Amino acid sequence: MKRLIALLALLPLAAGCTPHTTQATQVGVRFNKITRSSETSDPGATYFFMPIINDWATYDTSTQN
Repeated sequence: MKRLIALLALLPLAAGCTPHTTQATQVGVRFNKITRSSETSDPGATYFFMPIINDWATYDTSTQN
């Protein structure tokens, strides 16, 4: 019973971070809602962060003129 309670207590913490990916021709931009800062992410990678305090957008770099 104690293991079940411990597992249920840790479940929200483990589910807090979600993966966000960029393809080979995409650049990701993470916007932090609390600090109002932005961070550019490299193409072809996976990033983990909390979705409640962050927004995520991807932009395709192959369509630039």
